[in-house]
Parts: sequence; structure tokens; C-alpha cells
Amino acid sequence: MLIDLHTHSTCSDGTLTPEDLIDFAAENHIEVIALTDHDTTAGLKQFISSAALYNITAVPGIELSAEWKAGHCHFVGLNLESDNKELEDILAKIRSGRNIRNKEILSRLDQLGYPITIDQVKRFACGEVVARPHIARALVEAGYVNTLQDAFDRFLEKGAAAYVERFRLQPDDAVRALKAAGATVVLAHPDQLRISDEEMKSFISDLVASGLDGIEAYTYNCTDDRICLLAKMAEDLGLKVSGGSDFHGENKPERKLGYYRDGLPVPESVLDMIRHNS
Repeated sequence: MLIDLHTHSTCSDGTLTPEDLIDFAAENHIEVIALTDHDTTAGLKQFISSAALYNITAVPGIELSAEWKAGHCHFVGLNLESDNKELEDILAKIRSGRNIRNKEILSRLDQLGYPITIDQVKRFACGEVVARPHIARALVEAGYVNTLQDAFDRFLEKGAAAYVERFRLQPDDAVRALKAAGATVVLAHPDQLRISDEEMKSFISDLVASGLDGIEAYTYNCTDDRICLLAKMAEDLGLKVSGGSDFHGENKPERKLGYYRDGLPVPESVLDMIRHNS
């Protein structure tokens, strides 16, 4: 049984539409899949209606970024309620922050001698979220860099020449916002926090009070040792364990739908994440 509880479509920074993602899932024998686009629920209706054409369980979800000092702090919400007004208002504010950030990034790129326009960027953004991967694709198309990774390394990653911060929720506020929308909330790819294991356990413990339900242990390139450590941390804190490929299509071609690491499928045990909403 192939399962994936962390994927993206063209509604954020993936390269398959929600409908095409379901078609691709069917071709690859995926039985359970969650769509977790960044900061938007725009693709969920198409995603769910397309899944009804196949014997696929479609899980409505989202991924939110939270304010973080070092690496990245992301939360996946699974089994979202549809059209939750409070969450949609928060998402609109977050997307506005992205748009402000995008303009500043383009201004910095222009100052560095690599001009591209927002129209060039939007050609690669099929949904309401315009993000750094779309800017990266425009930089490749313009011939300024050879690959998407080059674009991030030179210009777009945190600390790079054109990087700009944007509005994000605080971690506890992100968890509470997702819980208020009926979601089961997972700390995504926790190793991207870039803190010690002791600090991570303390941070996660604090989030339990806000409603955190699980930790994503089966995530891209997570070693067996890290999976065991994260699973034990989840057990100690009374949390569940989730997993997914973080699939983005051609934007991250190394990530294969249904697999958290090369040749290793997301285990069926992660279904506990969506069976009982806490």
C-alpha cells in the first residue's frame, strides 16, 4: 500500500495540477494521498473530486510556514474543514506577505544585475501562491543560472544575496490556526529546524499545549537513525508519526510520490495520523 501525506500542486510550488497529481498518483498505485499546498486551499476541491474517479483516498490539507530563527519551521494540517473563514483570512494575509516579499526579491535581483519581471515569474505560477521556486524558474529561463538549485544557492535561500523575509505566524499560532480549522497538525520535516535534539524535544513539547498532533519522521532523506529518534520523541510526547515525500513534481524531481527516501515507501503506520483527529 502506497501512501503520501505531504505533496504540492501548481496551486503553490508544485508542477502538477491537483487533477494531474491524482492521475499521477493513480498511475503510481498510490492509495492514500494528501494535498498540502503552501498557504492555500485553492486546489482541494479539484483534488478531492478527481480522486473520486479512482479508488484513492484524498486527504485535504495545507502546509504553513512559521517564524523561525535558523532553518525552517513548517506545519502540515491534515483533514482540514472546507472553507474555514478564519483560516482563509489568515491565509490571505500570508499570501499578501509573499507578494510583498516577491517584489523586494525582484528589486534586489535587479540591483545585482539580474533583472526579471513579475510577469516572467507568474508564467510559472498557476495558482494564487507565487513563491521562490517560480522566481528560480524565471532565473533559469533568463539564463542567469543553470538550475533551480543554483538559483536558490546564489540568490533565494536564507542568507543568499536576494533573500527577503516575509510575514509568518509564530509556531504556536500556526498550530492553533490549523486546529481551529479542524485539522490534525504535524510538525513537518523537523530536522529543518536546525537545532539540537534536546532543543527540538523542548520546542515540540511546548507545541503540544497548542494542539500539535504529530511529527513527520518519514520525510525526504531522513536516515534510519533519525527516524528512530523522531519516532521515540513522538512516543515520549504522546504524539503520532507522519510521513510523506514532500512531492513537488519537476521542481524537486528527486522526491518520488509515495516514497520518503529512494526506494523506501512511506509506511502504512502513518495512517494513524488521519484515522483519529485529536
